[in-house]
Amino acid sequence: MSSSASLPSPDDDYAAPLDAYLNKAFWDAALTSAGTRIRALEAVKADWEELISTGTGQALAVIQANVEPQLVALTAVIDQLKADVSAAEDAIAVINAGGINMSSVVGLSAALALKADLTYVDAAIAGLKGDAPAAYDTLVEIAAKLSEDDTAITGLLASIAEKVPVTRKLIGGTGVKLNGGAEANLAGDVTITVAGVPTGAVMGFDLPAPPIGWIVGVGSAINRHTYADLDAVKYCGDALNATATAWYRCTDPANPNTTRSVTGDYLVTRDLRGVFPRFLDSGRGLDSGRVLGSQQGDAIRNITGSIGGTSNDASPPWANYSGAFAVIPGARPRYVPTNVAASTDFNGIGFDASLVVPIAAENRPVNIALLGCIKY
Repeated sequence: MSSSASLPSPDDDYAAPLDAYLNKAFWDAALTSAGTRIRALEAVKADWEELISTGTGQALAVIQANVEPQLVALTAVIDQLKADVSAAEDAIAVINAGGINMSSVVGLSAALALKADLTYVDAAIAGLKGDAPAAYDTLVEIAAKLSEDDTAITGLLASIAEKVPVTRKLIGGTGVKLNGGAEANLAGDVTITVAGVPTGAVMGFDLPAPPIGWIVGVGSAINRHTYADLDAVKYCGDALNATATAWYRCTDPANPNTTRSVTGDYLVTRDLRGVFPRFLDSGRGLDSGRVLGSQQGDAIRNITGSIGGTSNDASPPWANYSGAFAVIPGARPRYVPTNVAASTDFNGIGFDASLVVPIAAENRPVNIALLGCIKY
C-alpha cells in the first residue's frame, strides 16, 4: 500500500485538532511572538532594578505587590507556550508517521522558530530569578520571612542597603528631587525622609531664612496654584472665605482683605510674627471660647488692694488696708488739720491694675523670638 493510501481522512478524530495546531492563524493568535514575552520580561527587570534602587523602606511592599506577581504571570505564559509547542511537535510526529512532507505544513516554520525563541525566554527567566544579583535574593528572603520574624526586618533592610550598587545611590547627578520639589546637585551621600512634616504644620526656626519646603508666616497672599498642597489643606472653605482672618482666597495679593473671592488665585497665609502658639483648649476649660487659629491679646492677672477710711481721730486713714497694700512701719506721725471736725471720715484709696493694663486669669511668659514658618 502506498503512503498516500494511509493518510488520515478529514473525518478522523485527530484531523480537526491537528489542523488547529498547525494552522498559521492559530499560532499567530495564540502565541503572538516570543519577542513580546521577552520585552515583558525586560519590563519586569526594569521594575526589579527600580526595586533595588529604592534600597530600604518600601522594598518589602514593592517586591510582594509588583515583582513576584509579574514573575508568576510571566512564568505561566512561558509554560503555556511550551505546552503549545509540545502539542505541535506531537502533531508533527503523527503526520510524519503518515509520510507527509513537513516542508509543506502550514505554520511549521513559525512553530520551530518559536521553540528556538523559548530557549532565550528560559534564559531570560533564569537570569531574572536564578542568576540575579545577591540584592534580589535578599529581597526575596525578606518577603518570605516577613510573617515569621518581625525583629529580623531591621537587619535585613540594612543588608539590602549595603547591596545597592553605588551607581544607584544618590551620589552626584542632576535633577534630584528634594523636600519641597527643589532640584539640587548632590556631592555626597544624603538621607531623604519620605514621611516628613505634614503640609500646614507650623514650626519656629532659629534661622534667618526658612528651610526648603517652608515659607515664613507673614500673612502674605501666595499663589494657591503654586502652593496647591497648602491650599488643599488650609483653605478655610467657601462658607468662611468672607470672614476668616487667614487662609482665605483673594484676587489681589496687594489688597487681600478687600478682594476676597472663593475663586481667587491667591491664598492669604497666617501672620505668625510677634506671637507664640497656644494649643487649642478643645473643651478642657483653661482657655474657653477659642476657635482654631484665633488670636488672643496680651494680659496679666488682676492685682487689687484697698485702703479704708476711719472715723476715729486716733487712727490713721490707712488703718484699714487689704490686698496689694501694706503699712510701712515708722511712717510720719499723724497730722490732723485744725479745721476738720473729729467726726469727719477720710476717703479710702483702692488699687486696681486693670485700670492701666490688660488683665486675664493668667500671666504671659517670657519668650524667645524665632522665625515662624509654615510647611507647604
